[in-house]
Amino acid sequence: MAAADDAVSRIEVTNRQLFLGLDAYELHWEVTRDGERVQHGTLPAPQAAPGGRATVELPLRRPAHPEPGAAYWLNLSFVLRRATLWADAGHSVAAEQFALPWHTPAPAAPSPAGLPPLTLTETGASVTVHGRDVELVLDKAGGTLTSYRYRGRTLLTGGPVPNFWRGPTDNDIGRGAQNKLRTWRDAGTGRTVTGVRVSQPSAAEVVIEITATLPTSPAASRWDTVLTVRGDGGIRVRHTLRPGPALPDLPMVGALLTVPAGPTALDWYGRGPQENYWDRRTAAFVGRYRSTVEAQYGPYVRPQQTGNVTDVRTATLTGRDGSGLRICAEPGPDAPLLELSALHHTPFDLDGPRHPYELARHGETWLGVNHRQMGVGGNDSWGAPPLEKYLLHADRTYSYGYRLSPV
Repeated sequence: MAAADDAVSRIEVTNRQLFLGLDAYELHWEVTRDGERVQHGTLPAPQAAPGGRATVELPLRRPAHPEPGAAYWLNLSFVLRRATLWADAGHSVAAEQFALPWHTPAPAAPSPAGLPPLTLTETGASVTVHGRDVELVLDKAGGTLTSYRYRGRTLLTGGPVPNFWRGPTDNDIGRGAQNKLRTWRDAGTGRTVTGVRVSQPSAAEVVIEITATLPTSPAASRWDTVLTVRGDGGIRVRHTLRPGPALPDLPMVGALLTVPAGPTALDWYGRGPQENYWDRRTAAFVGRYRSTVEAQYGPYVRPQQTGNVTDVRTATLTGRDGSGLRICAEPGPDAPLLELSALHHTPFDLDGPRHPYELARHGETWLGVNHRQMGVGGNDSWGAPPLEKYLLHADRTYSYGYRLSPV
């Protein structure tokens, strides 16, 4: 539809209609800051003949002092001025989003100095971290949390469990990916923890390092997790996957967290509102969206991967009282954003049933906090993989991080 030039406030519009000008439309524009609208307006559509081009000047106002760490976006939409036989007035026929170069560095992460102190207890079977408002228990055998509580509320009952599998999509099945990549299906749940190291670098900070071996074939892989617990109840998480040699591509690089029954309101700042994937995301604009865990499930004829959203900066999963869990991508200009899903089904529930009524539904929510999953593909549905740039090859190390905190 349009291309933004260096002046930012000027856009070039190409009319790709074959016989009509743009008189039937008007241009809606808005600027958002971290998903919240801060500027907006309506302009007449430019005069552009069929196949022609025109330039539009937008009255954008660059903030004198951009908010530190904030991201500014320009959203454009051409909408119908009047109702037609096929759509109502206000119907959007073309839309685009541009990132605005109004960035300033994010503020530095706060120091643990001054936070409430933490007490560390370690046995042969578990690690317990207790603070003024937080209590966390880690099972050494599984290398995962069995309890994460804040002010008496249980935020997690399990995780993070490494996960490299998605419910095979129709395109996956069409090329036999569910068989070719199968060594990754149970690699996370079948892991063997080979080491748990605990340290307390300060009174308000505890670091837990977990090393695990994944039973991939023809060679084993390694999965490392570092949990940094802070006195304010937050947890910094970093995962690193080191695949073994000669392994097939990965469907997913991520981790699953188990949230007890109760919190079902999902809010996120990322791409939406519809589900979107690495190679199917440009039609999903970056913004703030609200949904429910139930609504994130898409009832495909054959159960398969569903409910994924990309480029997630922050997300919350909360109950009716507004309390719950917050997930944030690790801060920093080079830090990767997250992919996220929240479902009452595990990826393994979505692998096998041929009809939605056969699908197991749980009261808990499985929260997928993921680095990335491979693209959906679709050049054809009977053999072609996703495009090369949307594949996750097993010939490299994958590392990503996020923060968990109470709401």
